[in-house]
Amino acid sequence: MMLTKSEIEKLKALPWYTFEVAYALDKKTIVKKVRGKRSFTWELENCVRFSIVGEEGESLFELDGELFISCRVLSQTLRQSQSPAKLSVCPQES
Repeated sequence: MMLTKSEIEKLKALPWYTFEVAYALDKKTIVKKVRGKRSFTWELENCVRFSIVGEEGESLFELDGELFISCRVLSQTLRQSQSPAKLSVCPQES
């Protein structure tokens, strides 16, 4: 996902959010807490993706759209207290 310079500037003005993301993996529902600036659902070559991005538009969490269940905001802060972890979730090959 590519953001424009204007969109990245808008991200910098947003607070940091703690998102709770639920997704299905290996017939289980997994719930993760992810810190980021904004969440997006986008399409790339007929594949839907869900992402949470950081201050520079970098993807901190990415999920295949078929696995996505829900996302909600748990809290917000003005500053990031530590470096956010990066996580990408893709379906497992069977």
